[in-house]
Amino acid sequence: MLKRFGKIFAGFASVILLANSTASTAQAERKIVINLATRTLALYDDNKKIRLYPIGPGKYATPTPVGYYSILTKEVDPPWINPDDPEFSVPAGSNNPLGRRWMQFHGNYGIHGTNNPGSIGHYVSNGCIRMYEQDVEELFDLVTVGTPVEIMYNRVVVEKDDNNEVVYYVYPDGYDWQRNVQLEDVTKWLDGYGIGAFESDSQIEQEIYDSTGEPNYVGKIYPIEYGDKKLNVGAIIQDDVTYIPAAEISNETQVKFTWSDYDNRISSEYGTAYAFDKKGKIYINANDSQKIFHTSGSLIDGNIFQIQPIDQTSKKDKKKDKPSRKDKRGKDQGLNAPTDSPAIEPIHVPITVDDPNQKPSVDQPIDQPTDLPPADSKPRDDNQNPPIVFDDYGNPLDEFGNIIPPKSEESEVKNESPEPEPEVKSEPESKSDKKSKSKKSKKDKNQKSETESEDESNQQPESKQEQKSQKQTRDPKNMVFDDYGNPLDDQGNVISPDAA
Repeated sequence: MLKRFGKIFAGFASVILLANSTASTAQAERKIVINLATRTLALYDDNKKIRLYPIGPGKYATPTPVGYYSILTKEVDPPWINPDDPEFSVPAGSNNPLGRRWMQFHGNYGIHGTNNPGSIGHYVSNGCIRMYEQDVEELFDLVTVGTPVEIMYNRVVVEKDDNNEVVYYVYPDGYDWQRNVQLEDVTKWLDGYGIGAFESDSQIEQEIYDSTGEPNYVGKIYPIEYGDKKLNVGAIIQDDVTYIPAAEISNETQVKFTWSDYDNRISSEYGTAYAFDKKGKIYINANDSQKIFHTSGSLIDGNIFQIQPIDQTSKKDKKKDKPSRKDKRGKDQGLNAPTDSPAIEPIHVPITVDDPNQKPSVDQPIDQPTDLPPADSKPRDDNQNPPIVFDDYGNPLDEFGNIIPPKSEESEVKNESPEPEPEVKSEPESKSDKKSKSKKSKKDKNQKSETESEDESNQQPESKQEQKSQKQTRDPKNMVFDDYGNPLDDQGNVISPDAA
């Protein structure tokens, strides 16, 4: 609402001087930021937003001017003067369009209250900034004359709240001053916070089309520290997953990696993990940092994501460095032996020694090697003839696999049957003689069989081989036979059975 500045200046000169003289240093660091596109007024203290109020700026025909200003005067219960009829004014009270507070920032433009609270949030004034009465009274006490006032018109707003949450808004174009908001514009604002890669292009384009001014939360971002060094990138938490940029971490750790866009895999000398391509920039889950860069990360102090290299000493090396427990002999019992286990006593086994010059027995620990033969081994009889081995042709072989040559031929001895004795005619015997003779012959037969059995046990009869040796000239043990069982001589010829 416009107000004639000249008529009220003299009346409130003393108030202005008093406000200037009581301005504190802390209040001088505050500033007012007004965005006409969002229809909001924010109060900052040391670049931190401490208040946000809705406003009613100028109409489309009488827009509020943009630029950099400051609080020039402050009034309590100011009168209102009609800009179309300067002679008409309204004193302070419930009917006053200025409300109960006035803060001038440029010419006849100022920040004031209103008796029409329903107009807040709309383009309604002649160029002044309307506020709810309770809001303007609070703001009046928080600023002083000289407090900077910055007025802008930005349809796209990106900010980070106290919880490090990045949010962006796209507002309608009330003044038609920013008709061509593009995807690149919003992405640029998001990139300023290091989080532009985490909002899809399609989502941004939809927000531009709708221009509702509703908040769009992208994620939380925290500055990264590697050791004691602060990096120019951040760790982003989105949907409860923490992402860290692979390239920047690789530069700090000096760990090289490879990236496969075919299966979205990232690999290094330490392992392989799934990675995320965010508009051409590769991120990994912070939980996989150990697999790729041999690092670990965590959020410290609530606002810094710190990454530390993992101790290079492997678990195996740590186990080697761990002192081992030993038994009474100094024998290592291993790392898994119980702490309170007794020492292992050696087991002694008596060993018999055949050497008369050596002690008859020795106590030797069981865990030391001995020269004793296996328990199931038998003493070897050197006089025992090894079994004869033949090749595929029936030739006898020695222990080295060579054919044993035949022995010298012996003369055959003919087996001639003895000449039969001449028969002697006997006289006929009586029955008693026959009976006695029969008994005697039976007795003689029994004695003869017993004698023959004893002779057979004491003296073996001539074997068939010995009988053959009388007819053959070769030692039967060294005979060679063909496939039909015929004996062969040294030239491989069949030996005739009637050969002399």
